[in-house]
Parts: sequence; C-alpha cells; structure tokens
Amino acid sequence: MTGQQQFKKALPMTYATAFELLQASHQFKLDASDEKSPKLTLLPSGEAAHRIFMKGVLQDVKQNDSGLTATFRDRSGKIFLRASQEYQPDAYLKLRGFKDLPAFVAVVGRINLFTPPPEEGKNPVPFVSINLDDIGHISKADRYAFDRDVLRLTRERVAAWGESLTDLQLKAREIYGSGCEAGIMQRVESLFQEAGVTI
Repeated sequence: MTGQQQFKKALPMTYATAFELLQASHQFKLDASDEKSPKLTLLPSGEAAHRIFMKGVLQDVKQNDSGLTATFRDRSGKIFLRASQEYQPDAYLKLRGFKDLPAFVAVVGRINLFTPPPEEGKNPVPFVSINLDDIGHISKADRYAFDRDVLRLTRERVAAWGESLTDLQLKAREIYGSGCEAGIMQRVESLFQEAGVTI
C-alpha cells in the first residue's frame, strides 16, 4: 500500500454544508515535510477536512475545455463540482451520465481553493469548488435524512469549542476571526430552518 493510499484510508470524510465550504480560505498539508501528503482544508467550525461528503440536488452539468463543471445545491447554498477526464475519469463518466436534471445526488470530493492574483487596493477572494471523486443517485428520503445528519454534526463541531481550544480551533479563529464558529452555526441553522429542516 502506498503512502497516499494509507492517508486516504486513514482520513475520514467530513459531512459539510455548502455555506461553510464557501467560507473556507486556508489549506495546509497533513505532513508539511512530505510532498505527497494530503492537503487539508480548515473549515470555520474548526474541522480539518480532507474529503467532503454531501447530499443535495445536481442542477446542471456543462462541458468545458478542462472537463465537466456542475452546479450542486444543498439547503445552505450552491457550489460547483469539477471532474476532469484525465484526473477523475470515473467521476467524469458518472457526472456525464446525468441527463435527467435536476436530480438528488450524493457527492464525495476534495475542496479546491483558487485564489486569483491580488488587485490594487483589494484583497483577493478565494474561489471554492469541489474536485469530484464520486457521485451517485439517491432518493428524496436519503436527502432529507442527510440534512438532519449534517445539521447535527455541524452543531457538534461548534459545541466542541470550549474555554480550552484545540490547535485547529485556534487557527480557525486566527484565519476567520473571533466567533467564526458561532457565525457559521447561526447562518446554517437559519437556512435549514427556512427549508423546514429541524432536529
């Protein structure tokens, strides 16, 4: 087993909402001394995410020069999915196979952050998308069950913030500002409640 395979096996998937992912702006390597080490994304709730698991609605799929780009929406917002025929061939074929849209889907992927060159007098805003590893059809009931799961898990991540903060929580506060975790939870709760999702 290669080192990359060992990392992939050891690192869990993170249940996340589109809204929280779109606030992310900081990535780092699990092992800074190993160039093959997986890249993690620090979320405002203090989670270091490697692979993301989401369920929601696939709205459209478009072909471009580098592969496919799709629009995915959950209860909290929309985010773009990307699949390259060269680098994600299996995900590319599955995504291309969706013809009857919109469709309820489950998505597994890795967060991609692209920060454009800075403009004079402006701070560059990272563009967040998901590099797709896998996608598949789900039922409407599966989607609703996941809504409750991801809301509960986001609450648990935020509730874990106490008087003594972990290194990741301290880094999240440094990157995203004081109260970042509460801000995420407040907005996610509001959006999910508007959609009729409660736990």
